[in-house]
Order: sequence, then structure tokens, then C-alpha cells
Amino acid sequence: MKKLAWDKRVVWACFVVVRLVGLLRLPIFNDEAIYLRWARIMVDTPGYGWFSLVHDGKPPLLMWIWGLIIEVIPAPLVVGRMMSVGLGGVCLWGVMKMGKMVGGEKVAWWSGWVYVWWPMAVWFDRMALMEAALAMIVVMSGWLAWRVWEKEWVEGAVGLGLVWGLGGWVKQAVLLWVVGMVGVWLVWAVGKRKWKQVVLAGMAVGFMVAALVPMGLVPDKKALVSRSVESVISGRELLGLPVAMWVRHAWESLGVWLGYGGGLVVLGLMGLAVMVWRKKVKGVMLVAVGLITGAMVVMAMVVNGRYVYPVWVMWLPWLGAGVSWWWSKRKRRVWVGLGVAMNVALVGVMVVAPRVFFGMVEWLPGMKAEAGQVKGWVSGYGVREVVEDIRGLARQGPIVVLVRVDSGNPEDAVLLWLRSEKNVLAVYDWEYVGSEMDQADRLPVYFVSRDGNLGMLEDELMELVKRYDKPGESGGYVGLWKREKRIEPE
Repeated sequence: MKKLAWDKRVVWACFVVVRLVGLLRLPIFNDEAIYLRWARIMVDTPGYGWFSLVHDGKPPLLMWIWGLIIEVIPAPLVVGRMMSVGLGGVCLWGVMKMGKMVGGEKVAWWSGWVYVWWPMAVWFDRMALMEAALAMIVVMSGWLAWRVWEKEWVEGAVGLGLVWGLGGWVKQAVLLWVVGMVGVWLVWAVGKRKWKQVVLAGMAVGFMVAALVPMGLVPDKKALVSRSVESVISGRELLGLPVAMWVRHAWESLGVWLGYGGGLVVLGLMGLAVMVWRKKVKGVMLVAVGLITGAMVVMAMVVNGRYVYPVWVMWLPWLGAGVSWWWSKRKRRVWVGLGVAMNVALVGVMVVAPRVFFGMVEWLPGMKAEAGQVKGWVSGYGVREVVEDIRGLARQGPIVVLVRVDSGNPEDAVLLWLRSEKNVLAVYDWEYVGSEMDQADRLPVYFVSRDGNLGMLEDELMELVKRYDKPGESGGYVGLWKREKRIEPE
């Protein structure tokens, strides 16, 4: 029984259950709707393969993959979230590998256990966003870099550069991690006169650049360049020493750590602090992770969970060591039990009732913005319901469904789910209103609104068919309207 408790299969079993139970309970989030719709456009519309990059500076790799899978499995939200679960599984594997390098099999086990029950990892492993992929890239590159530093492993340096390049195809935020890692690598190598390590660092950077060359050949890269710099402050601002901003970012970072952390993470940090003080844990990688974490506070335009998560996940091997330190003495184990119980409870609430979870922690610094993911117009409440009602209307005959020109919920979600729906023409209002098709057709025209905004149909006679209120909020809703008066040709 004791041997079974430390079996890594227990960690993996809990991971699968926690990540899959109620995976679709949270309605489609604003950015999920945008990215998944782009994925479909980029795969099934000729000439739009680079749409995300040219239109909004978003690297296309994940959207290409999502789009290809959706062509086979026409369930966009399921595809997107299941892929994040799979990427989270790779991340868990990497965290445990690094945990073993930090302190052996027990630390590997605890590192995985913390990952499974860390609310922040649970959240992003269950969302069709870029963060699960980016965290996987950071962890796998960290593991490879550590191996290269220890073994002077040439093939590992090549693989590391390619993994970094892969990260650039997912989200350009990976560059902050890469710059920090290379900087620490070179300072350490030169200081220790390890000239082969300098060469290996150059190889890794060279292969990363080579992997990114095809994206650099895209003619219109203005959006990519602007997106690459908009999340960090400028050099001029940095030289101005914005201390007040740094203090605010540090305070918000602490709040987000606590809000997404739970007792297990707090114990891990405390145990790690004791181990560092007693010089029981050290190393270049820990220094690199610490410096990059600090650089994010100093250089960020804004601190939020999506920005910090891919780097924060790199702390878990050492948090596993910290929890293992608590467990090493029998009299301290009660604290570990309480920490585990707290995190299991928090994750349970997050999975079953995400609005309740964020309502519990939004008073912490930085967490009010995180709670915005399940509130207001960016939340998907009411979107699935309006889509199902439209499908019911379409069973009675062909209809036109319009949305105004905007990004997110409900516009992108409606166009995503109704893109190939039988008897439904779902388009932006400007594509239909006043067109020849509009003048000739006698099809019923419906409009899905964000609150009461009717776009180009604002001045027409509209009947509110149904209102889908956002839960727990006053005023916010998704509206289904029917046009009663046709536009007369001029």
C-alpha cells in the first residue's frame, strides 16, 4: 500500500480525472471563440492560412492544428480543450522529469502532485488557449537546457533550439523566456570558462532562428512586430525607473500566486525558502527561473495569469522539493495533509463552479481581472443556448443569422458554431444588410446581440425573441432578435 501511494500512476490518474471531469462546464470564453473561429477560417478558406499572423500578430501553429482536427471532428470547443489537456500531460511529464533532477524520485512525485492540484495549471489545461502549449514549451526547453548544461550534449542543444523555435510558432511571449535563459547561460559559461557551453548556446539560438525563418518570410509582419513588443515596457520607460509600477506589479503577482495557489503552493514556497537558506538546493536553472520571474515583474505592461503562467510553471520542480521537505519529518506531515486538502477543495470548486471559485479569490490583488474571465460579455454564458435555439429555428426552414462586426462573445462563437450549419447563413451584418441577396430573399433574418447593441440593424424594427441573461449580473445578456421590417432599396 505504501509503495502504491508513491506510484506515479496515482499522479497520472488524478491528472486525467481532474482535467477531464466537467471539461465543458465552463461556457466558451471570449478568446477561445476567437482562436477557434480563426482556426476554421485558416484551414478551410483559400488564402487565409496566415490570417492570425497578418490580422492580429498571432503565430498560426496551434490554429492550424485545431483547424485540421476540427475538419475531422466538428466539435471545436471539445477539440481545443482536449488538445490543451494533452499538452498539459506533456508538461506534467516534463515537470516530474525536472523534479527528479532536483531531488530524486520523491521530489519528482511531489512536483507532479503539485502540478495536478495547482488551480492555475488546472485552469489553463482546460482552456482552448495558447498557455498550455507555451507552458509545455517552457518546461521541455528547461529540461533540455539543464541536460545540455550538465552533459554538454550537442544533440540536446539542437533539440533545445528547435523547441524554442516551436514556441515562437505558438506565441511570441516565449522570447522573454529564451532571452533570459540565454543570458544566464552565457554569464554562467563565461564565468566558469566553459567555452563549449558558449558554442552550444549559439547553436541553440541558431536552430531557433532557423525554425522561425518561414514565419519571417510572410510579407505583412507589422502586426507580429507590434504584438511582440506591446506586452513589455519600452527601453525609455525602463530607464525612467518606474518604481511605483514595479511595486504594483509585485503586489499583483503575489495576489495571483495566492489566488491560484492554495496551501500546497504556499507550503512548497516555504519549504523551498528553508532549503535555499540551508543551501540544500541550488543551481543555475533555479537562478534562471528566479531572474526571469523577476524580469517579468520589471518589464511587463500588465501582470495577469496568462502572461506569467508559462514561466511560473517552471517553479514546480522546486516547489515539489519544498513540499518533500515538509513531508520528510513525521511531525510536519499534518501541514502537508492540510495543504493537499485545501488544494483539492479549491480545484473541486473551480471544476464544478468556476464562477464561485473566482468569486472566492477576486478580493486578492490582481485576481479581479482574472475573475473577469467568467463575468461580463467575455464570458460565454448564454452563447451555447442561443446557438441551440437558432438550430431549432433552422429545422423549420432556411434562415439568416447576423452579428455585428466585433471580436469575441457572442459574435465569434456564433459564427464558429453556425459556420457549416444546415439551413443557416451566418455572417456579419455588413455582408448582408442592403446587399442584393438581402433585397431578393424573403428569408427570416435573426440577429444575435451583445447586450442591446444591434449594429447595422439599430434603426430597424426588431423583435426581441429571447434574452439570455448572464448569471449573477445585472444588465448583461445575449439577445436573439428577429427583423420585422425589411430594408427598402434606395
